Amino acid sequence: MKKLVINHLIIAAFVVAVAFTSCNKDRENINTVKLLKTLTYYPEDGFEKWDKYKFEYDEQNRITKMSEYSYGGVLSYTSTYTYSGDDLILVLYSNNNDISGDEKYEYTKSGNTITQKYTYIGGTYIPAYTGISTIELDGDGVPVKRTTENEPGETNVETFYYQDGNMTQKTNRYTSIKYDYSESHSQHYSYDHQKGALYHCKTPKWLLILHLNDFGVTNNITEKSWIRYNAEYTYKFDGAGFPAKRQCRDICCMSSREMKWEEKFTYITK
Repeated sequence: MKKLVINHLIIAAFVVAVAFTSCNKDRENINTVKLLKTLTYYPEDGFEKWDKYKFEYDEQNRITKMSEYSYGGVLSYTSTYTYSGDDLILVLYSNNNDISGDEKYEYTKSGNTITQKYTYIGGTYIPAYTGISTIELDGDGVPVKRTTENEPGETNVETFYYQDGNMTQKTNRYTSIKYDYSESHSQHYSYDHQKGALYHCKTPKWLLILHLNDFGVTNNITEKSWIRYNAEYTYKFDGAGFPAKRQCRDICCMSSREMKWEEKFTYITK
């Protein structure tokens, strides 16, 4: 009986050791630096790729290029990022077709204020035009207000609110003196406490928030609501605590119409 008990203990120890080793294979150092490499969208059935974004970086972990591929790996557009010292000065969106025009964002920073000059270079149906925006940053380098004037008397003011490093609310107010018209609406965001996919990205936060907020700068968005729509997000994480998969559900509050899709993340490990 004693020998049997010992054998059982040996077997149990072996099982625990194997299980522990197996778990450790999937476990990574939580301090591992990871940069988002690809983000791929899949429709609800999960079989065919919908859209894929690919990111490239410089030695300082700043985004230098982002490419979008759609439906079967066809390149839709690329955006290139140009820096001067620590400052981002230019983002150029180049469309890979003859219909849509290219877009250019030029940035000039002075203290906590950034002037953004937007130029639509022109496509088949929409003529070229420009717009000027003023972006105000707080002490943490995140945008608190962006004011855009498309033409005299026509302005759009966006105001941003934060908690724990995440944008929790954005309000838009559009005013046209020419047409004696104004409207406003808000978007609300909730987050988890896990590291976002762009946690280690060193591209200025103000740009990530203005252009890529849904990817998560500090943590991961779990809910977004605006006007008559509500979106919910659930995640699966890798061994270092970064999102590996995200399931999304978009609901129209008026019709209860629902859309679902899944997103998969891959990373560059440094």
